[in-house]
Amino acid sequence: MLTEEQAGTIENPNEHKLICALPGSGKTHTFISLADRVLNSSNTNSVLMVTFTNASASEMEERLVKRLGPQLAKRTKAATFASLMLKQFEQIRVRRRSIIGPEQYSFVKRALIQAQIRYDDINEWVSTIEAMGRDIDYMHDGTPTSMVFEAYLSLLKKYKRFDLNMMCRELIAGLEGGTVKPYRYSHLLCDEFQDTDELQYRWLKAHGNLGKTLAVVGDDDQSIYSWRGSMGYHAFREFQNDFNASGYLLSKCFRCSPNILNAAKMFVENNEDRIDKDMASVKKEQGTVKIVSIPNNFISQFTQELLQMDSLESVSKIGGEQDTKKSDGFEQYRYVAQAIKQSEKDGWAILARTNKQLDQVERALSELQMKAVRIGGKSIFDNEHAVGFINLFYGLAHPKAADALVSGLGWIGESEETLHYIYQSCKTMGFASSQQMSGETWKPVTAFMQEMAMRAINLEEQYAGAFIDKLCSAVIKYLKKKKDADEKLQVTVVEICQGILKGSKGNLVARAKNLAEKTKKNTKQEDHNQNDAVILATMNGSKGLEWPRVWIIDVDDGKVPMIKGAVTREAIEEERRLLYVAMTRAEENLVISHRENKESSFIEEIVGVNSSL
Repeated sequence: MLTEEQAGTIENPNEHKLICALPGSGKTHTFISLADRVLNSSNTNSVLMVTFTNASASEMEERLVKRLGPQLAKRTKAATFASLMLKQFEQIRVRRRSIIGPEQYSFVKRALIQAQIRYDDINEWVSTIEAMGRDIDYMHDGTPTSMVFEAYLSLLKKYKRFDLNMMCRELIAGLEGGTVKPYRYSHLLCDEFQDTDELQYRWLKAHGNLGKTLAVVGDDDQSIYSWRGSMGYHAFREFQNDFNASGYLLSKCFRCSPNILNAAKMFVENNEDRIDKDMASVKKEQGTVKIVSIPNNFISQFTQELLQMDSLESVSKIGGEQDTKKSDGFEQYRYVAQAIKQSEKDGWAILARTNKQLDQVERALSELQMKAVRIGGKSIFDNEHAVGFINLFYGLAHPKAADALVSGLGWIGESEETLHYIYQSCKTMGFASSQQMSGETWKPVTAFMQEMAMRAINLEEQYAGAFIDKLCSAVIKYLKKKKDADEKLQVTVVEICQGILKGSKGNLVARAKNLAEKTKKNTKQEDHNQNDAVILATMNGSKGLEWPRVWIIDVDDGKVPMIKGAVTREAIEEERRLLYVAMTRAEENLVISHRENKESSFIEEIVGVNSSL
């Protein structure tokens, strides 16, 4: 069934259409219905649905088959821009191979060397080369940047390679010049139109100029990828001007409750470059929006319990030093974790500007034994350092866990010869009873670990906390002394594991098993609808998803908006759109938090438009 608005968009299937759709307005359902109308209006019509990700393309194809049936669905195809262009490029590829991902970095480095340009950050240069490649009107201007780009293009030509931007430029020229055949489909339907870059738009435009009927759907207020060239609001303007397209608006939101949608609407309306549009929630429940200022002197219950526990433990019995558990910078994340746990409600998602912030949240949730699922990006436990420390602790706690112990000692840098000897002796007599080979000296850190293994034998539960503190303190001290490139990550991982171990119950082996289980559950999870887990995602990664309750953290000055380089109106507006996307992921309850006296200027904009906050 379609609403009156949705039904209006699918009338006149043979006109160029521009559909502006609010978050949660049923745009995919409407687009599938448009494809249905196109196919049923003529037996000669066929539909090519274009999107950006393989997941979206797969979802589109499944929904097309379900809606149309297998027979009618044969006249449709859903695919990404990249896959469609790569297939079409076969017409003019002429034995050239593509470069994608890490290999492109190598070509950029070689171009820098050839152009005799020194560099500090290869990532910045790759981004620059990408941006220049997307410029359809690029001309060599003699600048060092242009020299590097010319050297890069020369290398691609010399070795018969091409990148995606070069492919797009050649395809556009071929379509416009008649040397490349367009796709045979009568109608092209483009989803998430605000995310198209200049080359992708020119490719669509070329098909439109060759007689294809175009329909695009998206939301300029959700344009958050300008860093990779997306045109956003300007794509809508150009499309309407180029094709005199009929404009439609899906203004009814089925996701956000009225209070949430109203706050988001009035906030994003501070942007100048946008389509002015009505927004209305169809939900009866009003929902809640709450701004939380986290006190600077906040001390979580977890920290209070640790401090109380430490005061009762006899630290001196194992030679440990009492550690200060309160960290002002980290307590704000414990505040969020504690508040969510105390809410006793499911369906929470925590959104942040960066993955580093999510690492801290994941640590705080882990300390409270709360299940967390990361959407996109890697879990803080999904790296060699987490595996190394977890194995080290388990190997020390369990007398004969040779495999885990050797893995952990290898992580801290012991030699392979020594590791092999320890592995053999550990299986028979245990690490605590192992003796150094004649004429060989273990590294000091390995000798210390053997001392800890001796103390771990039959250690009473009441002393487990002090043992954990001493071990973690020593490991962190060692890691800092090594000054590895991953030092910050290594220390963070150890600190997180320390919190989980201290928050567990039982002897050392039981705590080691709990640590391994907790970190295993937090790794490589992709289901964003697990109601019994707290979902963690960046604001960018949350796009297209929704949850009953959303908590947006760290909306602090300097963090949101987070701008590198010159502060321009365009940059501020992109950051405002990003926060708008995060806000409109919430269905029932929205919480936005900042540190006390550190609030972003965006907080004032949100509070100022909704007096009930």
